[in-house]
Amino acid sequence: LYSATYYDKSTGTDSFTMGLKAGTYYVKVANWTGAVGKTYTLRVDRALARASISTKAAATYTGKSLKPSIKVKAGGVTLKKNRDYTLSYKNNKKVGVATVTIKGKGQYAGATRTCTFKIVPKGTAVKSVKAGKKSFTVKWKKQSKQTAGYQIRYSTSKSMKGAKTLTVSGAKKTTAKIKKLKAKKTYYVQVRTYKQVGGKNYCSEWSQKQKVKTQ
Repeated sequence: LYSATYYDKSTGTDSFTMGLKAGTYYVKVANWTGAVGKTYTLRVDRALARASISTKAAATYTGKSLKPSIKVKAGGVTLKKNRDYTLSYKNNKKVGVATVTIKGKGQYAGATRTCTFKIVPKGTAVKSVKAGKKSFTVKWKKQSKQTAGYQIRYSTSKSMKGAKTLTVSGAKKTTAKIKKLKAKKTYYVQVRTYKQVGGKNYCSEWSQKQKVKTQ
């Protein structure tokens, strides 16, 4: 037997939430005087259906199956893996969107939820930036696995505000010349990898900034 008292003055309603095993329960509601009211039949709503699920927004490609940690909270309680639920992964190796299926067990048996996370290419690093007349040439490390090309962004602001971006197709390319710049001006440069999957670009983190002053 479980009993609770609850009253919400703002709505004039009584309610409470509790974790129960799946099944049919019987409920009696009593008013403040203790008089027993009508008997209701309660069907347990498996809390997993309304649980909050959190995981990494993105993981970096490694060539292996990726299984970032998953946190599941239901009714304010953090559920335990393999006791309250199990996990299965799909499309979690290559760049793109991976799917995680959370299947309830024990008192959460019969309920299933899914969430997703992105897999992005491994990043690269700038090897050198050479100044030219109103231009500069940037070289970076090749990153060919699960990579379709590179993006170079540059700005006169260290915060990269107002940065312009150049896309270089082809994973084997490792150099690009940026022209039509201001003379004797300092520019900050970064490079990242990308791959397009299903019409959408998946990009690595930007490399560390390098600076160069044009001639």
